[in-house]
Amino acid sequence: MTISLEVFLHLYMLPAGIFCVLYPPYIAHQHHMTRPRAEIYSIYMIVLGFVGVYGAGSVMSFFRERRGLEGNVRMAIFGAIYAVFIATLITVPVENGVRTLLRRLGKHVPSVSLLDTWDMLEPGAFMFILFTKVRCLAAGCCYGIPCSWGIYNWVAKEKTFPVQILEILLTATILLVVYRLKRKPFFRRGMALFLAAIIYSCGRFFLEYWKYYVPEDRTYLGVFTFWQIALIIVIIICAGILLFLYKTRPADPLPERVPYAWEERIRKRLRKIFPKKAAPKKHHGGEWQSTKKKYKKKKK
Repeated sequence: MTISLEVFLHLYMLPAGIFCVLYPPYIAHQHHMTRPRAEIYSIYMIVLGFVGVYGAGSVMSFFRERRGLEGNVRMAIFGAIYAVFIATLITVPVENGVRTLLRRLGKHVPSVSLLDTWDMLEPGAFMFILFTKVRCLAAGCCYGIPCSWGIYNWVAKEKTFPVQILEILLTATILLVVYRLKRKPFFRRGMALFLAAIIYSCGRFFLEYWKYYVPEDRTYLGVFTFWQIALIIVIIICAGILLFLYKTRPADPLPERVPYAWEERIRKRLRKIFPKKAAPKKHHGGEWQSTKKKYKKKKK
């Protein structure tokens, strides 16, 4: 059995798909929802992500054809961001309406939060972007401008600026930074997805200057490319939503995650193998003392 190069390159997205399916249920309790709902939404958003990726490429192709240029349907990651945002904005209120109807019929079903849904989907969405850029690096697409000290690109058949590698590092950094920001006092429920989107959009805006475009695409709208215009729109929308959430929502730290049964079994075994050491003795008076003061002999 043989597979085409295009199919092989799409297999790079398989780890991202697995992560997007398994991780949201893992953190579902932190976002006040059940694991089955988190599982359903993660699969739903993966499907929408792929639809958005190719849909945005078709939109760009349409605009190119209107200008008399050759159409080119490419993967466009911003389409996935827009698709997930719009889909949740529509789906969650509809779901809450159904749940309200069920409560009136005597069923005990809690309401669900749009903000919690966005927070839950943020890690998977940006892991999806990270592996998309790994695929771009392998496929040779979305490469940078010609550069004597860059990496060799087999599509351009010359050395190019490593924008794919920088975007991979940018996305990985965003995942770590937003994970830390969720534990800060200023964080509000619903901020995670928009914090990640605004950091990514700012970084990608400047990376666009080092990406290769044909001249007619480089100055598509004045001095900006097509995607820089899309990034400006994303930044404005995300900044407005973040300000609104900060002003209107109370600070709400994430609760502790409920571990799976298999995690508890592993922890019990580890406790038997590595028993916890006795708690350190408290310092005299209950205050911290430096080791220098602690072991210094008192002068008579």
